[in-house]
Amino acid sequence: MEQHRRLCLYHKPAEIKMPFKSFVDEKGSVVEGNDIISWNIASSKNNPVDVMVIADFEAYQMEVDRPHAKEQIKIHMPSGFALKLVSFSDYVKPHYYIYKGDGAPDDVMEKFFLKLKKWYKKISKIRREDKKMHLTETKQTAFEKSSICYICDKPFTKKDIKV
Repeated sequence: MEQHRRLCLYHKPAEIKMPFKSFVDEKGSVVEGNDIISWNIASSKNNPVDVMVIADFEAYQMEVDRPHAKEQIKIHMPSGFALKLVSFSDYVKPHYYIYKGDGAPDDVMEKFFLKLKKWYKKISKIRREDKKMHLTETKQTAFEKSSICYICDKPFTKKDIKV
């Protein structure tokens, strides 16, 4: 079972591609930029996502004091955020949270991580509870007749336990 599990979980579950500017690669070819964030789930069967958090930060720009520099730079300082807990299962209900900071960027980040930690603990506690699965008769029959793992599409061996 351990070997089967290692093989099933070999691939990365997801890849996030961030926006980027056009550039010239090492071969001299122009790579066109993209201003869209994309999310590519390598295989939705490998690691199905049942809960995720979507976060949106608000920030203001602050000039960095560089008296002898030719060019001034600005940095983004967080001033607030919104969180949305999305669940694709029945056991976790959606939650929303908005925090409007009162000026200190460190306070904003502390509140952000405290809220994530609180949600993590709550979800972890729920996941540790044993729950009986309620399969329809059709799904139960399909499960009993299955001879191939639904995650990696490989046949079960005599050592494997269906889950």
